[in-house]
Amino acid sequence: MVYVRNLHDDFPGTSYQTMSAKLLLNMAECMSKIKDKNDARHYMMLVLNGIADKFAAMNRQYPNAVKLSKQLQPNAGIDAVAENYLADTDSPPDWDEIDIFSATPIKTVNPRDRAHDPVTENKFLFKNLLHGLKTFFFQLRNSNSPKVKDEMDQNNVPVNWPDLSYGFSAEEVNVLIKLFREGTQVFKYYNLEKPEADGSPETLSSAHMASSGKEEKDLFETFATIFHHLDPATFHEVFQSEIPFMYEQSFEHTGLLHIPQFLM
Repeated sequence: MVYVRNLHDDFPGTSYQTMSAKLLLNMAECMSKIKDKNDARHYMMLVLNGIADKFAAMNRQYPNAVKLSKQLQPNAGIDAVAENYLADTDSPPDWDEIDIFSATPIKTVNPRDRAHDPVTENKFLFKNLLHGLKTFFFQLRNSNSPKVKDEMDQNNVPVNWPDLSYGFSAEEVNVLIKLFREGTQVFKYYNLEKPEADGSPETLSSAHMASSGKEEKDLFETFATIFHHLDPATFHEVFQSEIPFMYEQSFEHTGLLHIPQFLM
């Protein structure tokens, strides 16, 4: 719980959050091997819920992250980075409820920390979280409850027991749904430099992937395949509710249309 809280603490910076995330995800094997499998599943779902909440926070920060990133560009004008503390009726400062503390005469954040590009930092953190989740989901199968397995075995449920995690409660499925929903939206950080184009969804999707770097393509595959370790019932429940939402998001980020091929 301490590390999850640190993951959401913006003050020390992204490197601090990345360290907390790696410590959390590296505990996967230890947590999955706790003797009481109910406790093991509980702790592991706490971590997944914390990461899903972090994805949600990154999505809320997106407008300001883009704004600050543009101000830090080498070709940004002096007026773009100038700080004014008095209201200007003609061109008021572009502050909102998230970065309003930047307008206070007494700074609450080290000025050196403000020189970091929030878009680059969030992309770096997102990449580390996805790579860690790949191993985390693999270990999640070790938290399977023997009681649930026996009950499903008696009902002849065709599941490959050693390779899949199963027995999720409704609350745990909601955590997995939130992880997918918020995770797909974080990919918009990779859509900033894509050229605008017209055409059919298939054409736009192909054009997007052609202009994408290897990192983004690998992350699409990593994000989709981490859910392969779920049992078919949970897998179906997650994507039955979220695939329509993902297609709605694809109008803004056409690269998301490639996720279903990795799911299949």
